[in-house]
Amino acid sequence: CNVCTTLKKGEKVQIIFDNKKELLEVQEIKENAFRVKPSSEATVSRSRINSGSTVFIYGTQVNDFHIVDYDALSMLNISATQALTKRNENMQQNQAVAKDQLENLEVQKRLTSSPHGIPSARSLRKATRR
Repeated sequence: CNVCTTLKKGEKVQIIFDNKKELLEVQEIKENAFRVKPSSEATVSRSRINSGSTVFIYGTQVNDFHIVDYDALSMLNISATQALTKRNENMQQNQAVAKDQLENLEVQKRLTSSPHGIPSARSLRKATRR
């Protein structure tokens, strides 16, 4: 009985037999078996359960299946937003450094392209405008 290892007393299990479903409370757990407490609305008699008929154990009832932990979700969102903000700031800094380096290379290119390595007043004005 694999399901016996995970069951706990007081849990409710859905048992299906002969096209009928029962939601019953676990009363006792043994090594290879478990006993359920018949409900007042039980459509299956106790003698029928003990008769050795085949049953299907659907699983245990879960009360909080649809509950979302919004506090944990909010904290995760804040953490992710902080990480993205830091990453964005780093990328902006890297972009500014790359832009400065490009401008310096353009100025050096203009200076070295003039005759005799002496920049003209015109090339200096163009370099400083950008």
